[in-house]
Amino acid sequence: MPAVPPGAPARPRRRARAAVLLAVAPALLAGRPARACGPFYPHSLLSSWSEAPLLSGPHGDLVALLSAAGPGPGPGVVGSRLSPAQAEDQAAATELAALPPAAQTARRDFRRALDQARRGRGPLPDGNSLPADIPEPWRAYLDAAWLHAAGEPEAALAGFLALAARPPAETGSRGLWATYMVARLTGAPAAHAALHARVAAGAPDPLGLSAAALGWEARELWAAGETAAALDRYRRQLLAGDPSARRSLEIRLDEAMDDPARRRAAMAHPAVATALAAWMVTPQPRPDQRAAWLAAPESAAVAAELQAWVAWLARDLPRARAALAAAPPSPLTHWLGARLAMIDGDVDAALAALASARFPPDLAWQCQWGSRMADESGPAAVRPAEEVASERGALLLRSGAHTAAARAFAEAGNWRDTAHVVDRVLTLDELETALDDGLLAALPEDQRPQLQALVARRLTRAGALDRARALHGPAEQAWLDAVVAGQESDTAAGLWEAARLVRAHGMALMGTELEPDVAWLDGSFAFGVARRDEAGLLAPTPDERGRMAAHAPTPDTRFHYRHVAAALAWEAAARMPADDPMAPRVLCTAGRWLMVRDPAAADRFYKAMVWRAWGTPLGTQADQLRWFPPAADCAVTAPPTTAAPPGPWARLVDWLGGDGR
Repeated sequence: MPAVPPGAPARPRRRARAAVLLAVAPALLAGRPARACGPFYPHSLLSSWSEAPLLSGPHGDLVALLSAAGPGPGPGVVGSRLSPAQAEDQAAATELAALPPAAQTARRDFRRALDQARRGRGPLPDGNSLPADIPEPWRAYLDAAWLHAAGEPEAALAGFLALAARPPAETGSRGLWATYMVARLTGAPAAHAALHARVAAGAPDPLGLSAAALGWEARELWAAGETAAALDRYRRQLLAGDPSARRSLEIRLDEAMDDPARRRAAMAHPAVATALAAWMVTPQPRPDQRAAWLAAPESAAVAAELQAWVAWLARDLPRARAALAAAPPSPLTHWLGARLAMIDGDVDAALAALASARFPPDLAWQCQWGSRMADESGPAAVRPAEEVASERGALLLRSGAHTAAARAFAEAGNWRDTAHVVDRVLTLDELETALDDGLLAALPEDQRPQLQALVARRLTRAGALDRARALHGPAEQAWLDAVVAGQESDTAAGLWEAARLVRAHGMALMGTELEPDVAWLDGSFAFGVARRDEAGLLAPTPDERGRMAAHAPTPDTRFHYRHVAAALAWEAAARMPADDPMAPRVLCTAGRWLMVRDPAAADRFYKAMVWRAWGTPLGTQADQLRWFPPAADCAVTAPPTTAAPPGPWARLVDWLGGDGR
């Protein structure tokens, strides 16, 4: 396998559109945990296909574990903070401040052309094009860099060596850069030691050359068979903050585990053995690698907590139980103990263990879990405290403690599962109790308006309009008031206005947050919390299924509010005179609201429309099409009027809407 360039970037993260992410979500959860993270797919335990999320993890964060275990990167090692151009500009701002602007520009153009030539993207710049008054250390460095780009490594090395040998006070930032190039070109341990000594003595290293050098040194050591020394360099580079080190270390640890001699060498070095154990609890190792690590005698020297963690992920339950028994109590051992209790089917013991798994609230692990996604700013942070709270919520829901489950999900910031419990599981009395007990305050601040809107919509569906209105926003209040006024007017115009408003704003007024309306995606995707009947820890109990059915919208179908709007329009048409030309248009428009998703429900509107419009162009067109005319031909262009008593057509359309349709 080719050597790993220390400066190689980590595996790129690709962002896809929501539709793609939602389409591949089952594959992400069903297979090996994915490294990629992305927006539009918030975490949920309850939408999982089985109990796998509770029993497959947790996976650790390699950097967090190594940072806590120590030792650190060591003296004279600084991770990268700036790009090369930024680092050079920063140095130039102080060391070349006296140069006139034209000379500054010429120097910058020369360096950029040199970089392009080194990458094969342009010709070498004229070596004599540097300004005459540029400070000598900068000229010496750029001359050596020019020779390096020109394919004269020996002459370039001589230039870098001469510059690096001078006192740091004379050379400024260029002395450190020259020292790095000497270490890079020679690979000599003394050159690397000189670089770290300069940084330890106070030389600024904004580019992180000292950390990058560790990667180059590690590659040389690995090629020479010095496994432990090479892995320790990668470990130190990672802890210094070099962005390329993580992937390099992961690849080398993977190779070491597949080579018995390298594995023994790695496990004999205390710091490297810890790094290997930490890698074992990330998603990367294969099952056979974890089994080999557990079987190695050297693993007994690793902390019992880590042994238990690896054994759990390897599904070596006897070894996991034994290691947990030997490990001092900690949040992690309680977390793992909860999983063993789940395996045993002891939900009460699992809940007790999770209650004792008190991780610091601010502890965050980098996202490496397949069911965890990120926002658009970068990788998601997995907070163990929130994960534990979320798992408590799932088990509390299973045990029938519905209000406590909602609280646990809220404390975890697990929006989709909180929404499921609040929208479809809690009774209205339980919901009111939960709100009085501070359910809103338990949520992250940015989720509180969402919960308030969710509760308002649920109360609207339940007919508790006064309480709903108090929670709706100003726009929703105005729409709700107009809908209520239209219904109470019992006039064709009022009912039609109510129907129109419900069709236009029903998602905001009464839509379910998750299934079937999926308000969290503005109805764009039919993707909510799919509660399945499969056996397992996360399957809904009969009690939960009964509650979900009892609290379902009417009808329990996507965009259910369109049916509500159509029913209001039906009532409006029933109150209009038989010869009102707007009546069939009302029926046509309302039928079109339903015809795509529920043609059977739309059929009675079609039949009533044809009857009311018989002999008119609209009726003739509908009869020829055997279905609804285009929307423009159905448009209601004048306010509907209300008839005195219902005409004979009302009895017919009532019959069409009943068993006779």
